[in-house]
Amino acid sequence: MSKRMGICMDDFGLSPEINAAALELTQAGVVTAVSCMSTAPHWPEGAAALRSLPHLNADVGLHLNFTEPLPGHSESSCIQPLWRLILNTQLRRIDAQAISREIQRQFDAFEAHWGQGPDFVDGHQHIHQFPVVRECLLQELDRRRVANEHSATPWLRNT
Repeated sequence: MSKRMGICMDDFGLSPEINAAALELTQAGVVTAVSCMSTAPHWPEGAAALRSLPHLNADVGLHLNFTEPLPGHSESSCIQPLWRLILNTQLRRIDAQAISREIQRQFDAFEAHWGQGPDFVDGHQHIHQFPVVRECLLQELDRRRVANEHSATPWLRNT
C-alpha cells in the first residue's frame, strides 16, 4: 500500500516573502495546499499571482486568523493573543456573534479576491478547532452550503 503526503503552506498573504516562497513551491509541485490569510495585507496581489500560475495543482484554502493583529483588525475584539483566545474559548467567555461576523468577513475577503470559495478551511495556530470558533465555523459553512447549493463544501484541515 502506498502512502501519500500532503504539504500545506500556511500564512499566504502575510508578507511578500511568504507569498514568493509559496508560489515557487506550488509551481514546483512541492506544495499540495496553500492556506491563505484573506485579511492579510498581501492577500490581494497574492491571490492574483496564485491564480496566474500555469498549472495550479494545489488546493487553496482559507486560513482563519484570530491571533495575528493585521491592518483593519484593530476594531475586532476577536483578535487576541493565543493564550487569551485559548482561555476565553475554553471558558466560553467570548462573543460568538463577533466570532461569526469575523469568520464571515474572512470568507468574504477570500472570495472577493479568489473569485470562489476555498477548497478547505483551517486556522492560524489551529484556532479553527477551539470551542466557540469551531461551532461558529461549522454554522458558517452550513449557511454558505445552503445559500449556494451548487458549490462544493470545503474540507476542514484536521491538525
